[in-house]
Amino acid sequence: DGTNLGRILADPENDNFFALMADGTTAAASIVGHTTISNPSWSAILTGVWGETTGVVNNVFTPGTYDRWPTVFNLLESHDPSIQTITIANWNVIADIAGAGSIPADQIIFIPQVPGDSSWFLTDDAVGAATVEAIRNTQTGTPTFMFTYFVGVDENGHNYGGASPQYAEAIRNVDENIGDIMAEIAKREDCNTGP
Repeated sequence: DGTNLGRILADPENDNFFALMADGTTAAASIVGHTTISNPSWSAILTGVWGETTGVVNNVFTPGTYDRWPTVFNLLESHDPSIQTITIANWNVIADIAGAGSIPADQIIFIPQVPGDSSWFLTDDAVGAATVEAIRNTQTGTPTFMFTYFVGVDENGHNYGGASPQYAEAIRNVDENIGDIMAEIAKREDCNTGP
């Protein structure tokens, strides 16, 4: 959350971000009229509906929103309950969204801020470790949708500004966690694909 693409691209240390971008789609966002506040933006991502339509305009969680505008968790669970839906987050609103609507995510792991962790690095690392563990513990052959959320970059942006060394370091910390997650995914894929 709160990650500036330009700051990722400016730092060659962010090799795991670069690897993801090379294998996916990346673009600088330019959404006229959409306010980039966390809850409206993440609600839009998780429901596919802009905040201007859902009425989510601030960081106050409103559970009834997701009865009218179902999340990806609700839709997957409604379509096929055998899909294992998991969210791992260190911002309570993401956990709340995953638990809202008609059929919540199967597993919601909220990681509170580690006491004394003013940089949020330890807390983000706990999210990364929980994600690796969840991947490791997913039964082979189980269709799975996992959503992982790191708040450290956003917190450092608020506390020190987007041009600060603390912000760049928070991005690097998430990059390292992405590397651990992608390595676990690759290991799992190697174990579960035939010769």
